[in-house]
Amino acid sequence: MWNSSESLLDGENETSLFPQLISRSLRNAFLMANGSFTLLVALAALPANFLNMLIFWSLGLDSSVNINFFALSAADFSNACMYAFIAVIWLDMSEIIQLPLDLTNLQYLSGPLIICMSTYGSWLTAVTSTERCFSVRFPLKVKHIFSRKVTSGLIASMLVVQVIIMITSLALVRWRVTALPGSERSKVILDTSDAERDVYITLLFWGSSLPASICFCVIVMSTVFLAMTLRQRERWLQTLPGQRNESVERNKRLAATVVAISAIYITCLLPGVAIVGVFTMIPNLDILNIQNEHMSLVLISFVSIFQTVSLMANIFIYYSMNSRYKQCFKRMFCFACNKIRTRNHHE
Repeated sequence: MWNSSESLLDGENETSLFPQLISRSLRNAFLMANGSFTLLVALAALPANFLNMLIFWSLGLDSSVNINFFALSAADFSNACMYAFIAVIWLDMSEIIQLPLDLTNLQYLSGPLIICMSTYGSWLTAVTSTERCFSVRFPLKVKHIFSRKVTSGLIASMLVVQVIIMITSLALVRWRVTALPGSERSKVILDTSDAERDVYITLLFWGSSLPASICFCVIVMSTVFLAMTLRQRERWLQTLPGQRNESVERNKRLAATVVAISAIYITCLLPGVAIVGVFTMIPNLDILNIQNEHMSLVLISFVSIFQTVSLMANIFIYYSMNSRYKQCFKRMFCFACNKIRTRNHHE
C-alpha cells in the first residue's frame, strides 16, 4: 500500500483488517487463472511485436503508415513486458509460485508505465485511423497533410510527453525493501505523502487518461467512418466494368487493415472502460477504497487479459491483410530456416 504510516505492515495482513467484497481465496483463484493466461499471451506478444518492428523496418520507414505501425509495435512490445511482469506478481500473490522478494506493491509502481504507454498506443492508433479517413476524403491532399515529417513529429511529440509524465510520476513515489517481522521474505514498500499522491493522480489523469479517452472517441468515430466508406466503395467498384485499379485495391486493403486494428483496439478496451464507468457512477465502489482492493485487483486482472490479447493480435492482421508484410515475413522465415539448416549441416 502507499500509506507511510502502515508501510511496515504486510499487504495481505493490512487488507485482512477490513471486510472485503471478495475473499482472499477467491481472489487468489482468479489471480492464478488470469495471471497465467496474461503471462502466456504477454510472452507470446514479445517476439510477435519484435518481428513486426523488424519487418516494418525492412519495408522502409518512408511512409506514414509504416512509421505508425513500427511505433505501435514498439509500444505494444513495451506493454507486453510490463504485463508479463505484473502477471508474475499475481502468480506470486496467488501462491502458485514464490519469488525471493515480495513485489506485491510494485504492481502499483508499474501503473504509470502501462498507462503512459497505453496512451501512446492509443495516440498512434488514432493518428493512423485519422490519416486513413483523410486518405478517403481528400485522396490528393493526404500525402501533404500527413507527410512523413508530420507523422514523425506527431509520434515523437506524444512519446516525449508520455515519457516526461512517466518519469515525473515515478519520481513522486519512493520505494524501499524492508524485512517484515514474522515473514521469511523482504517486501518492497511504497511511500508517498498525500500531496504527492494528489499530484500523481492529477498528472496521470490530465496527461494520460484524458488524452487516451479522447483518442478512444476519435478511433471509434474514424473506424465507423472507414467501415461505412469501405462498404460504399465496394458497391461502387462492383458497378464498374473491367479490371479494378491496383492502386484502389491497395488503398482498400490498407483501410481494411486499419479498421481491423482499430476494431480490436476498441473491443479489447471496452471492458476497462466499462469497469471505470461502473466505479465512477457508483459512489460506494471507490477503486481506491481498501475494502474493495480484492475486487479491484480481480477486475484489473480480467481487463489485462483483453489488453494482452490486443498486443498479440496485430501480427495476424498484418500477415493476412498486408501483402508486402506477408512477403517480407516469408523471406525472413525462409532465411532463418536456411541458416538453421546450414548450421545443423556443419555440425
